[in-house]
Amino acid sequence: MLRNASLVGLLAVFLVSITRPSAQTWMPLNTGTTQDLYAVHFVSPDTGYVVGAAGTVLKTTNGGTSWQNVSPGISQALFDLHFFDADVGVVLGEEGTIMRTVNGGATWTPVTSGTTETLFSVAFGSTVGIAGAASQVILRSGDQGATWSPVREGFFGPPFRGVDMVDDVDGFVAGSNAIFQPLVGYTNDGGMTFEFVSFYLDSNEGYLEDIRFFDELDGFAVGVAWNGQGAICHSTDGGQNWSTTLYPGPLRGVDLFGSHIGCAVGDGGTIVKTTTGGQTWVPEASGTTVTLNDVDIHCCVGGPYPGVGYAVGEAGTVLRSTMAVALTEGPEVPRFSLEQNYPNPFTGQTAIRYHLPEAAAVMLRVVDALGREVATLAEGEHAAGPHEVTFDASRLSAGTYLYVLEAGASRAARPMLVRK
Repeated sequence: MLRNASLVGLLAVFLVSITRPSAQTWMPLNTGTTQDLYAVHFVSPDTGYVVGAAGTVLKTTNGGTSWQNVSPGISQALFDLHFFDADVGVVLGEEGTIMRTVNGGATWTPVTSGTTETLFSVAFGSTVGIAGAASQVILRSGDQGATWSPVREGFFGPPFRGVDMVDDVDGFVAGSNAIFQPLVGYTNDGGMTFEFVSFYLDSNEGYLEDIRFFDELDGFAVGVAWNGQGAICHSTDGGQNWSTTLYPGPLRGVDLFGSHIGCAVGDGGTIVKTTTGGQTWVPEASGTTVTLNDVDIHCCVGGPYPGVGYAVGEAGTVLRSTMAVALTEGPEVPRFSLEQNYPNPFTGQTAIRYHLPEAAAVMLRVVDALGREVATLAEGEHAAGPHEVTFDASRLSAGTYLYVLEAGASRAARPMLVRK
């Protein structure tokens, strides 16, 4: 996991300000269900899925205007999901249940999880994923959810309700330990092993409900203190240290986009938004008082609107906003970053984007699984700001490769999957 002291210093100040809610920008959608909904995941601004009680899975391809029931026909509650594209995804929940589809929910296949504990959370990089469960069980998959195995079990404590994978290497789990301290685990070997850090919510005991990272250093967790307050926790050093600001009510879900945009949701219809990388969080009027469990946000370049967000909660509630995550709002926090190539997996060409906080000597290479260099994509002095290169892999064999970016003292790598 990268540990860059100069970047940490840029992000070390954490200030949360709460003001009056803005005019309502989140509007209810008619899902056709009254089941409680626990999680939402969109693969594009218009195509996404929600899951909930009694095995509920709903799908939309038109931004929530209409919903199709694609439930797998099980009774277990489903608490989280991840889709790689419009067709391939996994859902998980009670009694160790994992179901997988490769045709957009038309059919589902049960997947052996290796546990009977309830599964609460799941996240993937490109092909590697982790799932958090009751009794502090952690599962790992290296093949987009086709197979799973426990990498941590036999511990006593509350569940890991939140997980996140920044890429196929760096990931996080969030919950609490047996003495009611918030607990974060981080991995830098693709979920094989974890190191754990416990802390307090501004001197309060409590637990974490969800966790998201902008990159391998800068992230947020949300949760609940034992006095009933909510918490927004911030780390700028990859989860090793956390600062906390308390909020009037419990917070249940958080999502981040790009390098400075985020939303958190919670009890009583609470929605707060940041467009400043977490320096400030501003309430948004949701128009509801039900508990909101999860939020998913997207930003669009050149589309019909600058951004879109979806939030889900009790009694079949789904909210949509086309104003909450506009790319034009707020300053972008400068940082070193290497984005996942797009598309991935791919055949032929793919785009690789990276951002430099200052001018630096750059080397961007592609290496194979044995570490042998197969291409040099960029070399020499580069100016500060965003950069993009196109990689043509048509001459390479199918398989997994790494692209590695070195810029001054900073280094990052991400996997990409070449198909034929």
